[in-house]
This record gives sequence, structure tokens and C-alpha cells, in this order.
Amino acid sequence: MLSNMQYERSENEYQVIDPSTGTIESFPTGYGGRRDAMRRAVYYQNARLHRIVIDLVQQLPQTESRAWRAAELVLRGAVKQPLDNNALASVISSNEYGDYLIAARDGIIMCDCIDYLDGNAPYIGPSGQRLCKHIMATQFARRLEYRNCGSCRRKVDAELMICPFCNGAVTPY
Repeated sequence: MLSNMQYERSENEYQVIDPSTGTIESFPTGYGGRRDAMRRAVYYQNARLHRIVIDLVQQLPQTESRAWRAAELVLRGAVKQPLDNNALASVISSNEYGDYLIAARDGIIMCDCIDYLDGNAPYIGPSGQRLCKHIMATQFARRLEYRNCGSCRRKVDAELMICPFCNGAVTPY
């Protein structure tokens, strides 16, 4: 669970705290309540990540549950630089059984988790790409990065190629 979300057993509800105001929102017990509480907790911790997940789920509804769990991994800091030079990232498992390695081969991003290896992760697009929560967490973390503008040196969104401040080229990494 995220740091600003908890289950209050005595009230039989999930509670989410807005870190900026201290306001507490309550959500009913059960799957729907937990889902809504998780979404709100992600929003309060990182509105940009919340928007990225919403956009993905609108395009690929079959990824919804994995996408929100991936957002939780990102917010917990589970996406790490890999020790293996051939990997894109290392993601600490949500149940702390170890790390999963994210690597790319022949244009396909792969993970060594059971969801991916057993073929349960949903396929997207004609390329045969599958998306487990570890791959999505890696992609979300990369999208949240900032880079420096090559001209004015200001930090800009990692997805931009042109700086919104000076119209200069953004460094490629």
C-alpha cells in the first residue's frame, strides 16, 4: 500500500491522506473502494504519474489493474538502475521476493516475472509486446524523468525534444 493510504479496520474503510493539506478521504471496503483509494493516493503523491496511467488505461483498458500496481511500484521507488549492462531496469518485486530484470531484445521489452513468462500479461499491438506491471513501472519511471535543455540548461520533461523555455534542443538522455 502507498504511504498516504491505509485501511482503517475500526471504521471498515480505506483512508487516503492529501499530503499537502492533511485532508483525509474515506473509501468503502471491498475491491471498488480499494481501487478508488489507490487512484486517489497516486494522484496526491504524483499528479503527473496519475495522468500517465489514466492515458494508458484509456488506450489499453486491458492493462488497468497492472498499470495502477505499476504506479505503486514507481512511487515506492522500486524501479532501479540495473546491475546488468544489457538490462533497462531492475524492479523490486511488490512482495519483496527479489528483483525482476527488464531488458529489450529485437524491439521487444521483456521481464523475467511469472506474469510475463507464462504469457498472462496482456499483448498490445501487432509487435507481440506484452505489458506486465514491472515493464509498465519501468516505462512510467522513464516518463517521469527530467532532462536538461542543451541551450538554457533548465530541467524539462523527458518526453520533450524542444525546450518550452528557449526552443533549444533537449539532450537525448
